[in-house]
Amino acid sequence: MTPTIDVASADDTAARITAAGGTIVQPKMLIPEVGYLVTFKDTEGNVFAVLEAIEGSPFAQG
Repeated sequence: MTPTIDVASADDTAARITAAGGTIVQPKMLIPEVGYLVTFKDTEGNVFAVLEAIEGSPFAQG
């Protein structure tokens, strides 16, 4: 299971992580009815993901 962090923008977060030396493992993908998921590897090799929930998703901030 990959630790996943809720974010407002997957694109903005991906840009910040890659600028800091992280690498994209799985590019941004849409999970229907959930949101956009991007998986990364940090500079120490740890893998994690960020999720930008879409409106109406059970994961959306409200």
